[in-house]
Amino acid sequence: MARSPALPRRLISTVLTGLGIAFAAYRSEPGIVAPILYGLAAAGLHVAAFGIDPLRFKWIFGRLGYFIDCNAIVLFPLNITKE
Repeated sequence: MARSPALPRRLISTVLTGLGIAFAAYRSEPGIVAPILYGLAAAGLHVAAFGIDPLRFKWIFGRLGYFIDCNAIVLFPLNITKE
C-alpha cells in the first residue's frame, strides 16, 4: 500500500536535478540546445534510478475483496483454510 505524498519530493528533485544540470551546462557552453538535452537526460536518468512518487493512494485487496492493511498482515497473519 502506498499513500500519495503531500509534497511529491521525487518529482521536485527530478525537476531540480534537470534544471541544475542544464544550468551547469549552460554556464560552460552558452548554447541552448546542449543544456536542454543534458537537463532532459539527467532528469530521465533520475527517474530511472529513483522512480516516481505514487501520485495517488494505492489499495490492496485480499482474496475476498476486502481492504487489507499491510501492517496488519505482518503483525496478525490470517489463516484462511479451504474446507
